[in-house]
Amino acid sequence: MTSNLSFCSLRRENLKSRLGIILVVGFIFFAYMIHFLISVQNISNQYDNAKDIRKSITSISEPRMIVGVYAILAAVLLAVSSFRYLHSKKETDFYHSLPIRRRTYLYIIMTNDLLVIAFYILLLSVFQCVITAAVGYFSPSFGRNVVWSFICYISVFTATYATMVFAMVLTGNTFVSLLSFAMLSSYMPVMLRNLYPCLASVFYRTYCENLEMGGFLSYLSPVSLANKLFTDYNGWTFKEHSQAFTVIWVWIIVMCMLDFILFERRPSEMAGKAMAFPKANAVIRILLVIPISIYAGIYLYSASFSSIKTWIAAGMVIGGFLAHGIIECIYRFDIRGLLSQKRQMVVSLAAAFLLVGIFWTDIFGYDIYLPESGETEAVLIDENYISDGFWGKEREGVSGETKKAVLNTLQDVVNENDKNSEDCDRNGRGTEYSFYTIRYRLKNGRDKRRVYVLDSKLEDRLMSEVFD
Repeated sequence: MTSNLSFCSLRRENLKSRLGIILVVGFIFFAYMIHFLISVQNISNQYDNAKDIRKSITSISEPRMIVGVYAILAAVLLAVSSFRYLHSKKETDFYHSLPIRRRTYLYIIMTNDLLVIAFYILLLSVFQCVITAAVGYFSPSFGRNVVWSFICYISVFTATYATMVFAMVLTGNTFVSLLSFAMLSSYMPVMLRNLYPCLASVFYRTYCENLEMGGFLSYLSPVSLANKLFTDYNGWTFKEHSQAFTVIWVWIIVMCMLDFILFERRPSEMAGKAMAFPKANAVIRILLVIPISIYAGIYLYSASFSSIKTWIAAGMVIGGFLAHGIIECIYRFDIRGLLSQKRQMVVSLAAAFLLVGIFWTDIFGYDIYLPESGETEAVLIDENYISDGFWGKEREGVSGETKKAVLNTLQDVVNENDKNSEDCDRNGRGTEYSFYTIRYRLKNGRDKRRVYVLDSKLEDRLMSEVFD
């Protein structure tokens, strides 16, 4: 066990050894203090009405993304400076030889950094209140915004910090740690969330973009969570952001648990290596190579002006080979890793081709989907370019006998959509084809959307049934 004296000594020594980074973080928040002061001055000079000045000054006290970015940057800097010793064999041997449990030392480091950022954010909050009170525009709303801002910035910092600590503990090199943090921050909300829309837009002729699809993936990253926490449209309120708050604190709890577990189990001899837990290498590589190879294939296909889909296969092979080789080179710190682990590369490419094949062959019948009349509540039809020209009850969808007639016509539209799409692509849109977005409102509360290409005959037939 460690005495209270040695515990406090270790806390002080940890802060003293990182004084430079702590001052850099302080300068970041000092820069925003200056920015806030200038903003208050500009608002005071911009408006003559005291009510407008107070309203504008109160609005800039709400949780803001610019300070959120500062909190994210501070979290990365503090985590790297605190745990970089794990990437040095000499320093690791020294700290692990101290008569203190690893868990206790991890607790000292993390609480030190949390106290540092809490001090700076509190100083910023007090500064904002003092300046606003000095110019005579402090209000209860301003004070309430400052308190919520403090909570938001602490939450974003803690989530980002815990994620960066996880990356530092998982790896044995600082550069690899930063790459790992970037991967953890973007993999779910960017790489995976955009995968389905990219594949569907290439292979499905009737694909209609759905911005809400995969929205839950944007909650699986500290950076995207920060964006959700600071986004507001009509003034920041806790009620609108309660879901983001809940998820961000669940994220913090999970990441802190992983930090403590991995920190205790981390082998000391892995300092200086790319990865501290080699058993995770294959899993991480495969999870990265699959989407990267698919994106490479889609990029090559789009670069060929979407002419021949075989470019997708070529791009996947090239992209998968390079991604697999580069990741292995990073693991080994050796260029010879480019041609290693061929079996795992084949497995990754096979999984990627299987996923693309599902879309290529439309195995689930996306393009030929047409709901049964009994499961459809209504059918809504919009011409993509003149939807504002539709009015009356038809804009809310057709039902009853009209719905049945429309579904019969849409069956012919589905049957001929591929032919019309090919003719339209080959000959240009001209005046013979129109693009319609069809929304099937199902009785289970869900909506299905499709985009169809209609020739003039099918268009006249559909319109006559809808607007009888």
